[in-house]
Amino acid sequence: MGFKEPRDISGIRKYWPVLGFVMIVMLALIAYAAAPAVVDLLRDAVPQFRTPGIPREQLRLGATVLIFLVLGGVATLILAMAAPKRSLDISTKDLLKEREAIQKRKAAERKRMRDINRQIRG
Repeated sequence: MGFKEPRDISGIRKYWPVLGFVMIVMLALIAYAAAPAVVDLLRDAVPQFRTPGIPREQLRLGATVLIFLVLGGVATLILAMAAPKRSLDISTKDLLKEREAIQKRKAAERKRMRDINRQIRG
């Protein structure tokens, strides 16, 4: 097996890895900035949310990780829906030809099995 020749990537596609890294960094910064507000919101909204003995910075980092995962999941879903998809080069004519070939193959197989059964019986 040989190696595949690399495709020539032109336009903005060659910068996608860099843009992905920038997006990750920005999501992390947004999550870190929003963490204190989210912790305060949780304290107000959920009476069972108690944090005795957990340092404030550690709580902020935990909230940052959770927010980052949620934002990353949302961004991934959006990118998956917006990503360019390869067009399928399949025509209806080709599908009909393939279907006819499958039907002919099945019919030939049935005929062959009938002939075999006749030979066994007779």
